[in-house]
Amino acid sequence: MPKGSCMCGAVKFELTGEPLGTILCHCTPCRKYAGANGSTNLAVEAEHYHQTGEVRNWTRKVIVVRPEAMSGRLILKTGLLDSVADIERLSPKVELFVKDRIDPWCERSSDVILKEIA
Repeated sequence: MPKGSCMCGAVKFELTGEPLGTILCHCTPCRKYAGANGSTNLAVEAEHYHQTGEVRNWTRKVIVVRPEAMSGRLILKTGLLDSVADIERLSPKVELFVKDRIDPWCERSSDVILKEIA
């Protein structure tokens, strides 16, 4: 199962179940946290996420987000996974907030579902 860590390695996590899906999100918070056009995120069941190490205040939202609309589920940044093979295997199948996408920077994939969220 996938394992990951924060930039400094103080926080580590392991997923004990497969992610529910991988999402490329272009919302403003994801764009700013990633410092890029968007952020690739994993949706996971909270019970499958196991973390060790102390999360600092700023790191808290970079490591894991607990959306109110997704009770019992978490969002993780895909880039936090330690294995490139896991990242490649978990390619995005959905893009969100596509109206905010910076098109010249991204090549569209024909097998990705595009969704706009109001």
